[in-house]
Amino acid sequence: MKRSITALLLATCCFALLGWAQAPEGQNANPPAQAERKPAAAPRRAEINPPADPNAPKAQFVEITEFPLDKFKDFSAIENGSLLPGFDTDVHIYRSGNLMRTEGSLKAPSYYVTDLAKRKSSSVTSRTCLNMHVAYARTFPFFVPEEGARYEIAPAGEATVDGHHCKLEDIRIHRLKRSEVPEFRLYEAEDLDGFPIKIENRRPNAYHWIITYKDVHLEPQDSSLFIVPEKCASDADWKQLGAGAKTKTAPKKTPGETSPSKPSQSQQNDSQKPPQ
Repeated sequence: MKRSITALLLATCCFALLGWAQAPEGQNANPPAQAERKPAAAPRRAEINPPADPNAPKAQFVEITEFPLDKFKDFSAIENGSLLPGFDTDVHIYRSGNLMRTEGSLKAPSYYVTDLAKRKSSSVTSRTCLNMHVAYARTFPFFVPEEGARYEIAPAGEATVDGHHCKLEDIRIHRLKRSEVPEFRLYEAEDLDGFPIKIENRRPNAYHWIITYKDVHLEPQDSSLFIVPEKCASDADWKQLGAGAKTKTAPKKTPGETSPSKPSQSQQNDSQKPPQ
């Protein structure tokens, strides 16, 4: 049980909300296996967006009242990539209202259900369930909207991606309690009502993440996909469980109770004598 929960927590440790996971320069996104004995090579460096060109024409951003992706309340798709390095695998995602399901990557059958409005998630496997007070990273950017945030958008041209003709738009997000201004580009497929089949980070001097979507279906989803067990441990419960496993406390003594003393050698000898 503890081992399963530990595996879950290791998987969910990649949740990133507060800073939206800007990877530092020089981070190795795919470290080689230690078992392989190969000649040392120069470490791979995470691709970083170049600084903004001061001579480039500035995009004309216009403030909008709503986050553009809020209109996609019901859909399914296959997602690849994340705002974090190391998530370059295909996973199925599903959204119904404010609930979003993301298939996990553990060997055991697993999935995550995130409440996008509350930014809380549940990680579920066949044996365990863990509630986390954070949105799962692979639901980004659908969890982006927050109270008091302002959004700006600017046209960025057109492109064709995977056979879809797309309108490109850059979006900036201004948040009340954070000075950083996230900026990313939406590749909005015209044949999918503007659903972004590609999202690319455009923030200068930041990790150049890319998220792509394919096999997109804009339709209501089966409600059974978002079921979470009623009995689900919280992250606080897990911390207590982990602390209890590491620290063994002595049993409490009642008033007047003394610890049993070790029998003396004579007592041990007497106990070994046959009864008279």
